[in-house]
Amino acid sequence: MSLMRTYSFRDYQLNKSKKTGFTVDGDRLTSEDHGERLVYLEPLDGAEEGMQWGRLHYECSRGEENVILMRAISSDIKLDEEKLKELFRKIEPRANHEDILLFENAGRYLYLMIEVRGEGVVSISNIKVMNPGDNFLNTFPEIYRKRGSTFHRYLSVFSSIYNDFDEKIDNIDEILDIEKAPEEFLSYYAQWLGIRLEASVPIEVYRKLLREAYELNSIKGTAEAFKRIVRLLTGYECKIIERVFWDGQYLEKNREMLEELFGKDDNCVTILIYGEKDFVIDRALASLLNQFKPAMVQISIIYIGAGEVMDSYSFLSGNAKIMDRNEGIIDKKMRLGDGLIMS
Repeated sequence: MSLMRTYSFRDYQLNKSKKTGFTVDGDRLTSEDHGERLVYLEPLDGAEEGMQWGRLHYECSRGEENVILMRAISSDIKLDEEKLKELFRKIEPRANHEDILLFENAGRYLYLMIEVRGEGVVSISNIKVMNPGDNFLNTFPEIYRKRGSTFHRYLSVFSSIYNDFDEKIDNIDEILDIEKAPEEFLSYYAQWLGIRLEASVPIEVYRKLLREAYELNSIKGTAEAFKRIVRLLTGYECKIIERVFWDGQYLEKNREMLEELFGKDDNCVTILIYGEKDFVIDRALASLLNQFKPAMVQISIIYIGAGEVMDSYSFLSGNAKIMDRNEGIIDKKMRLGDGLIMS
C-alpha cells in the first residue's frame, strides 16, 4: 500500500488564515452566532507540481439550522487573494460533508474555503487532508487505477474506514494521557485509582485531580491529603481542626460553644475553607473527603467567606468588620475633624 501523508491545520496555520466572524482556540475554529462567517485557510504546499490530493476530513459541532460549505481549489502557482475569491465563486460547494474526496484536485498548492450559513455558533476542528486518500487503488491492476472513477470512489469508502482505524491505533497512547483522553474515559481512570467523582465536577478539575491521584492515595487519611483535595477542587486554602487535639483546660471553659461548632466526639474533624461556597463543588468535595478520611472520622465543612465592611450606617452582624480609619491631610481652608491632621 502507498504511504499516507497527512496535512493538518494546527493553531499556527489557523491564526495565519484570513477569517471573518471566526476565532481560533488551539486547532479549533469557532464562529460567531450570526453575520458573515468565512475562512480562507492557509494554502497547503504539496512540494511538487501536479500533486494529486486525496481526502479532506474535519469534525464539527453545529445546530440544525447551520450549513457548512467547503470549497477547494488546487494550482501549481500561488494565487493572490482576488484571484482566489473569483475562482471560489465559480465552484460548487460541498455542504455539511465532513469527508470530502479531492480526487479532481491536482496542483502543488491546495486552497480551502469554509463558509457558515444559518444562525448559531459552529465549531470546526481537526481539519486535515490525507494523500493519496486511498490505500487500496494501487493494489489493483493498472486498468482499474483511474483516479476519480466510480471504482475509485467505491474503494475510498473502505479506505477511509481503514485509515480512521489506523489513525486511532497510532494515537492510542493519547487515550491514556490525562490531558488528552476523551471525557468519557476519565471516570474509568478514576475508578482504577480507587476514586469516585461526581459527574458534575468541571472537566478541568477532574483532570487536575487525576494527575495527583497517585500521590493523594499515598497520603490517604492525613490532614495533608484533606488540604490538597480542598485546594484542587476549590482553589482555596483551609485549616483542619481535629477535636482530639484540643487543650483540656480551654475545652472545659468553652465546651458548649466548641461542641456546637466542631462536634462532641473525638472523631470529629472540621475543615474551615477560606472562600465562598460553590454548591456543585461542595457536593463533590464532601464525597471525595469521605473517601480519603480515616475510618470512624466524621467530617464537617465550614466556609468562611470574606467579611463585610461596615460604614457608620451599618449594624454589626456575623462575619462583619469595621472599616479601618485612615488619617487624612487637610489644607488651610478645611475644618479639622476626627482622623485628620494638619499638613
